[in-house]
Formats: sequence, structure tokens, C-alpha cells
Amino acid sequence: MASPSDHKYSSNADKNANQSNGHIQPNESRRYNPWGFENPWSHDLCNFHGRIPNFRNNPDCSTNLTQREEFQRARVIEIFPSLAQEHLRLFSLAEGTAVFDTIVNLTAAGNLHVDIVVVASVVVNPISGARLGKGKGYGDIKYAMMRQLGACDDGTLVVTTVHESQLLDDLPSSVMTEHDLPVNVVITPQRIIYTQKKISYPKFINWDRIDNDTMLNLPVLKEFKRLQQLQPEKLN
Repeated sequence: MASPSDHKYSSNADKNANQSNGHIQPNESRRYNPWGFENPWSHDLCNFHGRIPNFRNNPDCSTNLTQREEFQRARVIEIFPSLAQEHLRLFSLAEGTAVFDTIVNLTAAGNLHVDIVVVASVVVNPISGARLGKGKGYGDIKYAMMRQLGACDDGTLVVTTVHESQLLDDLPSSVMTEHDLPVNVVITPQRIIYTQKKISYPKFINWDRIDNDTMLNLPVLKEFKRLQQLQPEKLN
């Protein structure tokens, strides 16, 4: 995922001036800062800039998700690492749901189906499912790797848990590339939102986008590349 500071947007104030055929057009005069959403707590108490926001009533998101039929039917879920999702990880384990980690067990990923993937977000469009993370793209890469391994498909539910203030209904779909991961479901402490998700899922890793820092921070990529070379007919 590209750095959030690279993306442009239309603010609510500019929405009417930048609509064409019902679609919001990016406002070239302004840059969108995903950490600029309204902070419901004192700035003296917390600073979210450059991080995935974690909030006090985050556990309510876990409750909302685990009460859904999709979660209760799920046999395996994957929760991408984030402090904001840590309660959900513990809650899921307590409920007896298998929480898989592709990074820890890459080989096993090809022998199972992940029913739900939970990805962190800084901001998300609750209508289109477009989202921005911290800009590293690690979640997008992990998902693409899972797709190539056969661990998930279009039937896998992609979920994010956020605070209401992280919802941005004028976040344009143009911030997403074919390698960025949109979401089906947005869960806040107050409600559950099913997006229209008209954005395609990433289906493979684009190695041209993988730099040395990413390889160092995601050592599993080296192992995946080795497997890809050994099984080109399966993983390409």
C-alpha cells in the first residue's frame, strides 16, 4: 500500500464541487492525511499519527464480530498483527476458533481455508470498502501471499475493526491499487457495516513493489519466493 501522505481526497466541504456523474473526484489542491480524523480523546492523552488507532471500547468490536453468524461458522481466521486487534485475537482463541498465522506456518497455509481475515485500518470508506493502513502494505502482501497459496479466495470475508471517527465516506476508491486490500465488513463498537466492495482483491504478489526493507521486515517473503521457485505451476 502506498504511503498515506501520497493520497489525495475530496473533503466534505469540497464534495459538491468535485462530483462528476455521481462520482467524487480527487481534489488536486489538497492532500489527504488519514490521521487527520477527529480524535474523540484529548490530544494530550494520545497521539495516533503514524500508527493504527487503538481505542478504549475496542473490545465492543470483538463482541459485534463474534456474534455474527459468519464468525460462528468460521473454522479458521487470520488476524493481521495490530494492537487494535489484540483483544479480538484473544477473544477468538477463548471462543475456540483457530487463529492462523501465515507467517509462522507458511507451509500449512496451502492445506487449509481461512474463512475470515481481519486487517487493520487507519481510515476506511464504509460504502466502497476502500481503506488506508499505515502505508507499509504488509497486510496487502500477506493477503496476496495467502491467495497464491490457496488459503483464501473470494469467499473469504475481509473485516476491519475501527472507531466511528475512522469512517470516511468520501475516501475515493482511487486511493486503492490492484495490490491493495479492500474490506467486505466494517465493524465499529456501535454497528456492523457491509460494504458494497466493488474493488477487486489482490491475487498475487507484485515483486516489483517489494523493496529491501519489506524483505527484511517480512522474512517470510524469502521463504515464499523459494516455494514459488520450487512450485511455479502452483504459486505463479
